[in-house]
Formats: sequence, structure tokens, C-alpha cells
Amino acid sequence: MKRLPIADLRLPIEHLASFAVLCVFALSILALSILALSILESKIGNSIMPNLSYVSPKATVKDSPIQGRGLFAIEPIEKGEVVCIKGGYIFNGATLERVSRSLGASEIQITEQFFIGPLSEQEREGSMIFSNHSCEPNIGVQGQIVFVAMRDIEPGEELTHDWATTDDETYEMECNCGSAGCRKVISGQDWRREDLQKKYAGYMSWYLMDKIRRMG
Repeated sequence: MKRLPIADLRLPIEHLASFAVLCVFALSILALSILALSILESKIGNSIMPNLSYVSPKATVKDSPIQGRGLFAIEPIEKGEVVCIKGGYIFNGATLERVSRSLGASEIQITEQFFIGPLSEQEREGSMIFSNHSCEPNIGVQGQIVFVAMRDIEPGEELTHDWATTDDETYEMECNCGSAGCRKVISGQDWRREDLQKKYAGYMSWYLMDKIRRMG
């Protein structure tokens, strides 16, 4: 059997050493990738998700005397200033029926057939604008998803809109807004009232204004 000189064995040994270094490097990259994925999964699991809606830095969410949580001014807000913008995915009534079973009311209607809102529990919080109903509101909708101040607003005021300016639904519920002009009971068909149409001229959802025009 022919024996190879020592010099002939150096190249393979040097290659093996380089290969070992590459393996260690590759394993390090793999470990870092697994760690990053684990952190990302943990954040998603804890609902740390990008917000789908915009809320002004001059506002914050806290417990409301009207209902659940509400949006409150923490700095002065001038008339016409954007307070919040509803964000989310665009979906039809069939999808709304499916997601509402787990998410509850979290959408805003934008046309006869379409809605905007979250599709998962992780996205719900960041899609909410937390604007409770009031019969004497201080914000109103312009277009379909942009809510602006209807007057100058002072810090501490709850930021509310009249749901008659956005809703076309079948519900009827007792109102807890406590305003001097409270209607006591509100419904998803209040947009049909001529007094409210006049009161909120320029502050009603586009699709409702279009329905009113078509009704003649």
C-alpha cells in the first residue's frame, strides 16, 4: 500500500478546518434566526401589533362614564382638526357576519356592501377608535373614515360622535350620553331623521349622504 507524504495531507486538513468554521457560523445564524422568530411570535401572541387606525396624540383611551372605554382629549383640539381615522381591511357583509362572532362590533360601514375593520383578535385593539355615541357630540365624520372636531375641544372632554352619522343598522338601545339633548333611545336608523340630517350637515358618512340624496 502506497503511503502519501505528509505534505499531501495538509490541504484536506486545512479544508476540514475551514468547513468546521463555516458550520459554526451557519449554526450561529440559524440560532439567531430562531431566537428572532420566537420573539416575534411572542409579541404577536401578546397582541403587540401595528395599529390599523390613527388616533391623534392629543387623545387617549380610558374608562368612559357613557360605556366601556372611550376616547378623551388630553390637549386642546381645534375645530376641524383630525381626531382619528378608522383603519382596517375592506370586507363585505358575509365576512362581517363571520368575524363579528368573535370580534363583536369593531367595524364601520363605508358603502352599502362594504365595511372597514379588523379581521383577527390581535388586530382589534389597534383598529378601534373608541368613539362612544353622544346626542351632543364634539366630533363628526368627513368622507367615510376621517373624524374631525366639530368645535374647539378642551382637555378632559370625551370625544364622541352621533352614531346616526355612521350607522345604518337594525339595533335599538338606551342612550347613556347624559347630554341635555339626549334622545334617551337611539337606533341604527336614526340617520333617516330630517332633524339630524340638518344638524349634522357636513358631518355625515358619505354613503349615508348618498342614500339620503337617492331617497329624494
